[in-house]
Amino acid sequence: MDLMVRTCPRRAFLRSHFASPTARKGSPRFKAFLVGQSLNLPVWRGRLVHAAIDTWIIPPLKKRIWPDFEKVKEQAVTLAVKQAEFSRLARYELESASAVGLEYCVLRDDLLGTGLSNEQLEETKEAVIAALNILEEEHLDLLARVRNARRAYSEKELRFRLDEDIFIEAILDLMLCEPNGRCLIVDWKLWERTDGTAREQLQAYAFAVAASGWWPELKSDRFELVEANLVTGERITYSAGEEVFADVDDRIFSGVDKLIKVFEKPALDCSPMDFETADGPGACQHCSVLEVCNGSVIPKQSASNVLPLELFSIGRPA
Repeated sequence: MDLMVRTCPRRAFLRSHFASPTARKGSPRFKAFLVGQSLNLPVWRGRLVHAAIDTWIIPPLKKRIWPDFEKVKEQAVTLAVKQAEFSRLARYELESASAVGLEYCVLRDDLLGTGLSNEQLEETKEAVIAALNILEEEHLDLLARVRNARRAYSEKELRFRLDEDIFIEAILDLMLCEPNGRCLIVDWKLWERTDGTAREQLQAYAFAVAASGWWPELKSDRFELVEANLVTGERITYSAGEEVFADVDDRIFSGVDKLIKVFEKPALDCSPMDFETADGPGACQHCSVLEVCNGSVIPKQSASNVLPLELFSIGRPA
């Protein structure tokens, strides 16, 4: 999802002004933070697969060692059990993600529902194993390219200021700087039907890599962008280029125009009702702070404290 365009202004306010991990435990602002952090089952499965790739597959490949996929699957299943238990015990009420590491997890079924069932846990384990099987069987060549890359980055975080008003944040699933001087960016997809939805996201990632200035040799025509599906095994390749980057740049500033009002007034002078909701009918359905927005978890009220958005953010200098 291209967050710089599709971020809902009200969602941006709730996540960036209201929700706070440092607020008093049990307070409305801390509850809002937990709601924003909580994962539904499909997203949790995706996070588990991403964690397995980042922790147990890419590191050995960077050392030119082929990973033991059977062991990786066992580790991923063990992680699922640990995360489920962490969430069931509501340890997220007292412990932070930075202190806990991979085990940290907030499941929506635990936070807002009746709890994760044993059947749901078993289905999650099976889905994670199936995705890792698809990775090994259908995307073997991508993994081989990791071994041959000059530099390889998994879950690479980019954070830099595009100008005085726009702060860019992006997390790339996989980025390879290859011997031929080109850059491969891969987006792992854990949905059965993605229909090319990663195109704008991948092109935004390529723009961010080039605009960061960290890799000055990477110009707009040096990117190969790959959407790799770990459910169906399908793969779609996209290109970049000057026209693509110009379009991304336009979309960034379009996103700025949509979100700038979130930051115009002091947060304590604002209310969620001051900001419009997203236009798309599916935006609310999949919103991470829906229960905060509609008042079912905590009452609507003004708030403070700025937190970063997920991809392209607007923020004042600290």
